[in-house]
Amino acid sequence: MKENEIRPTELFEEYLRLSTKDAEDYFGEENERINRVCPACDSDEYQTAFEKNKFRLVWCDRCGSLYANTCPNQSCLAEFYEQSPSQKFWANTFSPAVEKTRQKKIFQPRARQIQKLLIKYQMPKPSRVIDVGAGTGAMLKELKRIGFGEELVGIEPGPWRCDDLFVFHGFANDAAKDKSLIGSASFVMSFEVIEHVISPMEFLNDLSALAQPGGILLITGLCGSGFDIQILGENSRSVSPPQHLNFISIQGVESLLKRCGLEKISFTTPGVLDVDIVRNSFADDPTTVSNSFFHQLFLQDDEKVLKNLQKFITSNNQSSHMWILARKPKKSLGR
Repeated sequence: MKENEIRPTELFEEYLRLSTKDAEDYFGEENERINRVCPACDSDEYQTAFEKNKFRLVWCDRCGSLYANTCPNQSCLAEFYEQSPSQKFWANTFSPAVEKTRQKKIFQPRARQIQKLLIKYQMPKPSRVIDVGAGTGAMLKELKRIGFGEELVGIEPGPWRCDDLFVFHGFANDAAKDKSLIGSASFVMSFEVIEHVISPMEFLNDLSALAQPGGILLITGLCGSGFDIQILGENSRSVSPPQHLNFISIQGVESLLKRCGLEKISFTTPGVLDVDIVRNSFADDPTTVSNSFFHQLFLQDDEKVLKNLQKFITSNNQSSHMWILARKPKKSLGR
């Protein structure tokens, strides 16, 4: 899989252009933002990394996570997702254009990977499966096709296009207060949402509230320890506040799970695009890659070498795309 297959260059560039403008239009006033401690480990010690889209990004001194500080308050962020031109472009133009490709390249392999996880860790077939941030329902549709789970539920505040599946219209914190959903799922999953939220700890607590005691949680997202984010830094197109606010490191994940009272089952980075992303950035503008070794590597453009580099990154948990598999304890205090 190549980056351009799931993020066509012209469409993605237009989305980023709109996002940059929206960042100024919706979040231009600093007094409408909030200060944060590290969203992963709760430390208040950090080093400024860079500024992007009028947002300051910082590195946590304790766990190495990258995060926006200051960040939007919840009401401004909700307004941005509901009304901004960039989000409307994503929903109405970008997503429909790549829907079939993403179904084949992302959702089908993802469904197979989830099945493999159940087998590897000897987990029973889930009864109720909840997908938090389910989008248009594409992932649940794929799970239904392969017979994963007895009942499939989507949690999604936006438009819904799967009439044959149940959807709770709202955010994770709304669903976590619903009596019909609390403690009901044996498998709770959320794909590429954790980097968007103001408080990852509150978000994980909401996911945990939806799970049965002993239930499984699968969370995927952007990892701040990952190759392309580490190499490109402010030039990474994934680092795009206000959409992406958190880039939690491997160490940060450990701390976050502990703070939420969740038992880690596994941490993997099955991403396959890191090298392609950096190579594309280098091709567009060589100054986005400062390391001379990688300059040499991309100028040589040896496909075999680059594939081997990606395999090394993926197998050693150094990709910027992470999968966190955790378990809610069978006996827990509070949530």
